[in-house]
This record gives sequence, structure tokens and C-alpha cells, in this order.
Amino acid sequence: RVLGGAPPTPLMPKLNFRRLMMEFRQVEKAMVAKEEPGLLFCEPVEDNLMEWTVQMSFPEGSVLQASLENLAAGMFNETLNRVMLCIRFPVEYPMSPPEIWLRQPRMKHQSGPVTFGGK
Repeated sequence: RVLGGAPPTPLMPKLNFRRLMMEFRQVEKAMVAKEEPGLLFCEPVEDNLMEWTVQMSFPEGSVLQASLENLAAGMFNETLNRVMLCIRFPVEYPMSPPEIWLRQPRMKHQSGPVTFGGK
């Protein structure tokens, strides 16, 4: 390990890795076939299958999508009309659930950012 470098990522058991790879391929197929219209983008971060970046929107006319559209219009930033998530899978996946982090839009609740434990 390089001094000051990131600690090595723990290795996922082969069976768990195959399961995650199969699920990622299913997501890709669904996106290409437009079976999940709200799923706009899904890719591993820096070729790390254990961490994904996902962008999604909600059905037109839904309260959530209307709120995102209002936010985007109010901030003059049309990219705020969708949600960006970071999903991190533990080496124990699927026996342990992934962590899901909201990356965009950044929200505030009263005086501080909304994190509630970050997961």
C-alpha cells in the first residue's frame, strides 16, 4: 500500500460477484429496452462494480417529479430535474444491503443538509 493511499478494496467472493454482475447486466438490458423509463443512467464508478452511479427521474405528473422540475426551473439548472444516487455494495452482498447515497440534488432541512446518517 502506498503511504497516504486509499486502503485496498476487500475482495468479494466469486459467487457474490457473479450475482452482482448478473444484476448489473439486467439493469443495462432494461435501460436499452426502455423497460425502466425512469432509469436514465447506471454505470460502475471507475470500473468498480461494487459502486454504481445512478440517475433517475420519476413519472411525469408525480409529486416528486413536479418538485424536481420546480427546483430545476428555480435554480436555472435543468440537470436538477433528476436524482443522482451513489450505490455501494458490500462484499457480503446480497446477504447485506447496499448503501444508497443521494448525491443530487443537495437538500437542506431547516438549517442543515439532509443526511440522516447518509444512508
